[in-house]
Amino acid sequence: MNTNRDIPRFFKTSQKNIIVYGLIIGVIIIALILTGMFVTGRLNATPEFIPPGFDAAAQIGEPSPPLDFGYTTVNVEQGFDIKLCGRLFARNNTIDIYLTNPASNNVWIMTEVQDENGKVLAKSGIIKPGEYVQSVALANNVTAVETNVKIVVIGYAPDSYASRGMVGMKTTLFKQ
Repeated sequence: MNTNRDIPRFFKTSQKNIIVYGLIIGVIIIALILTGMFVTGRLNATPEFIPPGFDAAAQIGEPSPPLDFGYTTVNVEQGFDIKLCGRLFARNNTIDIYLTNPASNNVWIMTEVQDENGKVLAKSGIIKPGEYVQSVALANNVTAVETNVKIVVIGYAPDSYASRGMVGMKTTLFKQ
């Protein structure tokens, strides 16, 4: 019986190659950790607040809109009033809204007119107490004769832009 068997021979790895492979694996692991930290930091970062500008079309005083526009006062739960039209009409790529910030308020306000999906159709700039904006420009043409919309009015604390509350109202935008 022959007990001489061939013993398989494996490549001998030098100590130098082991160190090189270890360094490569270490660099890859460090790169993965740093990438993970960067991505996690970006996902958790709060975007920088860019305050909205004041509305260049703001006028001082109280408007006199047509009676059929449904101009009314709305008491916002957070302690201020606004005045605006409940019936909106789109003409020449603008919406007549007559948004008024009564002089008795201590907030700045602005508005957005949104479609049913929350897409902004038009928005104003900030309106100070004692000012109003007759109309806001449409971002895109409205093609339907009637469009269900939501008017969102946002209140800001003067100078700090801290939220003072908001109110939303559903209505219909009529194209003329």
